[in-house]
Amino acid sequence: MINVIIVDDDPDSIETIATVLWRSKLEVNIDKFTDPFLALRHTFEVKPDLVIVDFMMPKMDGIVLLREMRKIGVGAKAIIMSGYTTDYMPKLLSSNNVLAVLKKPVCFDELVLLAGQVKRRELATG
Repeated sequence: MINVIIVDDDPDSIETIATVLWRSKLEVNIDKFTDPFLALRHTFEVKPDLVIVDFMMPKMDGIVLLREMRKIGVGAKAIIMSGYTTDYMPKLLSSNNVLAVLKKPVCFDELVLLAGQVKRRELATG
């Protein structure tokens, strides 16, 4: 079982992604947050294996959230979702343990494939 945190200011997006992951049969435990500050606080209690985060959120953007998680020792892999693309998006892949930057609307097959990679890594490392 892998622990997943989904953070997005759009509750419908969160529910859709959670449903896709549950139906994928990857055996995931999912915690969902519309508030990045609550998600950050939650990582003290549950160490996630995967963080799926929206790039643009009103209170704290996804990159800042991932950096704050790293500061407190959260080593989870991350998937960033964005409705926007910028020139520096590829640079995100080399930092903050980011596996991918997925353009919204997210391709669900790609999301499940990436979550499966995290699960295989967790199984391999015990």
